[in-house]
Amino acid sequence: MFLGMVKEKKDSLVGLKAELQWLWRISRTYKKEIFVITLISVIGSIFSLSTNLCLKYVIDTVTGEHKSSVIYYAVIAVVLMLSNIGFSALSSRIRIKIYIKIQNELQLDVYKTIFNAQWESLREYRRGDLINRLNSDVNAISSGVIGWWPNLLSVLTQFIYSFILIMTNDPIMALIAFISAPFSAFMSRFMIRRMHEHNLKVKELNADMMAYQTDSFSNLQYIKAFGIADVVREKLAEKQNAFKEENLDYNKVSVKMNVVLKLAGLLVTFVSYAWGIYRLHEGYITYGTMVMFLQITLTLSGSFNSLLQVIPLTINLGTSASRIITIENLPSETVIPTAKEKAFIQNSRKNGISIHCKNVTFSYSDEPDVNILENTSFSIERGETVAIVGGSGLGKTTFFRLLLGILECSGGEIELENADGDRIAVSSAMRELFAYVPQGNPVTETTVAENIRMINPQATDEEIIEVLKMACAYEFIETLPDGINAHIGESGKGFSEGQIQRIAIARALIKDAPIILFDEVTSALDEETEWQLLENIRTHLHNKTVIFVTHKFNTLEISDKIFKVKNKKFQSVSLK
Repeated sequence: MFLGMVKEKKDSLVGLKAELQWLWRISRTYKKEIFVITLISVIGSIFSLSTNLCLKYVIDTVTGEHKSSVIYYAVIAVVLMLSNIGFSALSSRIRIKIYIKIQNELQLDVYKTIFNAQWESLREYRRGDLINRLNSDVNAISSGVIGWWPNLLSVLTQFIYSFILIMTNDPIMALIAFISAPFSAFMSRFMIRRMHEHNLKVKELNADMMAYQTDSFSNLQYIKAFGIADVVREKLAEKQNAFKEENLDYNKVSVKMNVVLKLAGLLVTFVSYAWGIYRLHEGYITYGTMVMFLQITLTLSGSFNSLLQVIPLTINLGTSASRIITIENLPSETVIPTAKEKAFIQNSRKNGISIHCKNVTFSYSDEPDVNILENTSFSIERGETVAIVGGSGLGKTTFFRLLLGILECSGGEIELENADGDRIAVSSAMRELFAYVPQGNPVTETTVAENIRMINPQATDEEIIEVLKMACAYEFIETLPDGINAHIGESGKGFSEGQIQRIAIARALIKDAPIILFDEVTSALDEETEWQLLENIRTHLHNKTVIFVTHKFNTLEISDKIFKVKNKKFQSVSLK
C-alpha cells in the first residue's frame, strides 16, 4: 500500500512536470508580449517600494532627523504614486489585448485539433466536455500565461527589493521578516498533490455538468414531449451537488494552506512591530525608518505569501493544460493527399468512379469483438445509382463513414477505380471525391447562400440558384423576402425539416463530386417533391455514382442496384 502511494505521488509529480513544460512552450510562443507585461509590472513594483523610501525621508525631515527638502521628497513620492497608477492602467490595457490574442489563437488551435482528430478517438468525449475544454480550460490557460510570469517576477522584485531596503537599515529586522519563508514553503509542499487532484476532479465534474446541459438542450423537444423536465432537472441537481462537494473539498485544502500562511505572516508582523518599537525607543532608528519598516515588512510578508499563492494558480493551470494536452495527443487524420492520391483525384473527377469492397470487416474500437460488417464483398460501378436498405444499426451509415475515411476497415479493403482502370484505397485524403448529405439537421445558423458556399466559397449566386432548383428548394426560397440571403436560425429555425433537407442536398450538389452519398435525405419530403427530386438527380447526375441509404420506395425505383444489409453483409436484391 505504501509503495502504491509513493508511485501515485511520483506519477502525479511527473504529470505536473509535463504540464508545466507544455505551459512553458506556450509561454515562449508569446515571449515578447509577456516580456512587455512583466517589465511594466516590475517597474510598478519598484515605484511602489521607492514611494515608501521617499516617505521615510519626508517623515525624517519633518521630525528633524534628516536635513533635506520636504517638498523635494514629497514631490518625488507623488510622482512615483501617479506613475504607478499609470503603469497599472497601461498594464491592464496591454494584458487584455494580449489575453484576447492568446485566447483566440489557442482556441483556434484546439478547435482545429478536435476537427482533425480521428473520429473514433473523439467518441469517448461528450460535446459539452469538448466545449468546456475549448472555453473554460483555454480561458484559464490564456489568463495564466499572461499572469504567471509577470506576477511571479513582479512579486520576486518586491520581495528582493524589500529585503534589501530592510537589510541595509537593520539586518535583524530583515531576518525576522524572512523567517516565515522556509516554514510556509515546508507547509505548502504537502498541499500540492491534494490540491492538484481536487482541482482536476472539479474541472471534470464541471465539464460533466456542461455536457449534460448541452445534451438536455439538444433534446428539449423530446423532454417536453414525455413530460420529464423534473427528472432531467433532478439529475442536474445531483451533478451540481457532486460538483459542490468536490469544490468544497478543494476549498478546504486551500483554506487550510492560507490559514497556516497567514498565521505565520501575522506572527512575523507582530514580532517586526515589537522589534521596530524597541529599536525606535532605544534611538537606533528614526520615525521615518520605523514607518518604512512597517510598510515594507507588510509588503515583504505579502510578497512571500503571493509567491506561495502561485502554487494553486500553477495547479489550476496545470490541470487545464493536462485537459488540453489530452486533446492534442489524440491521433490525427491524414487529410493531405500524397502525390499518387492527388493524381488519382485529378484524373477521376469527370469520368466517374467505381467502388470495390473486398472482404470488408469492421468493428468499433471500444467493442473489437462485435463486428458491424463481416467479410462482405461487392462493387458499385461508375455512374450507377445504388440504394442500400436494412434495419437500423446494421451498418449502413458505418459504410458511408468507411467510404469517407472517417473510419478504417478492421479487415479487408475498399478501393476506388477510375475510368483508366487506376485503383486506390479509400482514405481521409480522398474525401475530395465525395459529396455527403447526412441524416438530421446539417445546416448552420447563417444564410441559405452562405450555407451552400461553405462547400464552394467561389460559387456564384447563379450556381447556387441552379443547385437549389435541382434540389427542389428554389421554389420556396425565391418566395422569401431575402431569397437566397434568407437567414436560417439555430437548428434550422424558420424552415421545415423537409426544406432543410433540400437545402442540405443543394449544398452537396454544389461540390460537383463524382460520388454522392445520401443518408435518409428524403425522409421528410412529401411523395410529389421526393419524386421530382429523384428525377432531377437521375437527369443531372447520370454520370456520377450516387448511393442512397433509404427506406423510401421511390428511391428504390430509380436505382440500378439495391443492396440489403443482412447478417453483417451487403446482399444484392431485386425489386421483382
